[in-house]
Amino acid sequence: MKNDNIVPVLLGGDLNSYSTALAFREAFGVTSHAYARYRCGATENSRFIKTHIFPELEYVSLSAAELLSFADKHTEGELYLVPCADRYVKMLEYSKDILSPVYNIHIPEYVHFSLLSNKETFYSEMKIEGIPYPEFIKIEKNDLPNTAMLSSFSYPAVLKPSDGNEYWKHSFPGMEKVYFPKDALE
Repeated sequence: MKNDNIVPVLLGGDLNSYSTALAFREAFGVTSHAYARYRCGATENSRFIKTHIFPELEYVSLSAAELLSFADKHTEGELYLVPCADRYVKMLEYSKDILSPVYNIHIPEYVHFSLLSNKETFYSEMKIEGIPYPEFIKIEKNDLPNTAMLSSFSYPAVLKPSDGNEYWKHSFPGMEKVYFPKDALE
C-alpha cells in the first residue's frame, strides 16, 4: 500500500536500520531517511533509504537540532522517528520532549527499556512472565570462568555482552557483536 504521508526517519545506519526501512517499504511503499554516524554498506547502497551522515548523532543537543532542522525541510507528511539501536533509544529518552511535537516517537518508558536492554534483567523478566528463554550464565569482568561452569553448555554456544551500550564504548582488536565459541576452552 503506497502512503506518501509517512516519512520514516531512522536513527542508525546498520542492518537494523536497513531491516526497518525494508519493513516501511513493504508496508507503505515509502523511502526512509537514515541518520548514521558514518557510512554503512547496509543503508548506503539501498534504493529505498536516503542516508544522512551525522557523526554527532549520539550527542543529544546536536542530534535534536539536526532532527528539528530535517523536520523543517520535510513537511510533506507525518514524520516517524525510529531508533534502530539501544543507544538511540537512550538518546531519544532525553530529547523526546523537544522532538515529539514534530515527530511520532514510540519508545518504551526508560524503566522498561533498561530492564529489557540488559541481558541479565531481560532473562529475569522472561522468567517472571513464564516465557521460555535460553540457558545462560553471567560472567563478570573480573571472573575467571571455571571448566565446570563452561562445560554445562552444549556447543557451539553464543557469547555476547550483557550491556551492549557499554560494550561498544570500549573497542579492542577482534571485537564482534556476538561470538560463537566451539567449545569450553575457546
